[in-house]
Amino acid sequence: VPVIDERSVEIEWVIPYTSKADREDRLYAKPQVVIASLIGHEGKGSLLSYLKNEKGLVTALGAAVFEDVADYITFGVSIELTSEGLKRKDEVLTAVFDYLDLIRDDKIPEYFYTEPVKMAETFFRFRETGGPAGFVESAAGNMHHYSPDKYVSGPSLYKGITKGQVKNLLDQMTPEAVLISTVARDLAPLATSEERWYKARYGVQPATKIVPKGETARNGQLLIPPPNPFIPTDFSLKSQVAEQISDPIAPP
Repeated sequence: VPVIDERSVEIEWVIPYTSKADREDRLYAKPQVVIASLIGHEGKGSLLSYLKNEKGLVTALGAAVFEDVADYITFGVSIELTSEGLKRKDEVLTAVFDYLDLIRDDKIPEYFYTEPVKMAETFFRFRETGGPAGFVESAAGNMHHYSPDKYVSGPSLYKGITKGQVKNLLDQMTPEAVLISTVARDLAPLATSEERWYKARYGVQPATKIVPKGETARNGQLLIPPPNPFIPTDFSLKSQVAEQISDPIAPP
């Protein structure tokens, strides 16, 4: 039970690594970014647009890896609910699985395998320089997972994403394998247990059976996004700098 007035639901799957080679391939490729980009899209026909603008059930939605350990990753969808969305939570969950079915059935377009790669390369190339302490801490952690030539770039870039990897993840993201966590002060009466260390109250209940209906996808309310026309490709200067740039003036 939260202290603040929060209403949210997390939909989470545990996706194990099948072998050391599988872990290494997915570590460098990061196929989950393709699914996260589709689920987290915010344009017309997106899951967020449908649930927020058309239904008024959510205020924010995103997908990401929640945890990455030696044997598995947990991948999930985080959703901020409105008051009405909390009452109609099952409708929100059904829409998520409708969208996952749409992705499986309509196939993911080729450009969705290349757009995240291009954007990651652009962000990495032009990212701001961080502090030395943070850099050392990050690089030290990366040494446990990446080859020496990838200590710096490994976590930021996506190399070798395959359709098979994405399909394997989607095949495991089913209603039967999901863990659903709902946070809201309105659910306090259901919080009949107490966590040992921080005395936080919580409750555990069987999940309502989720049956994707496919209606939102069939009606054209959920769509796979079109190509992004704003991904930059040319970073050359339009013209040479003619004026002399003096040294920055020291502040008084």
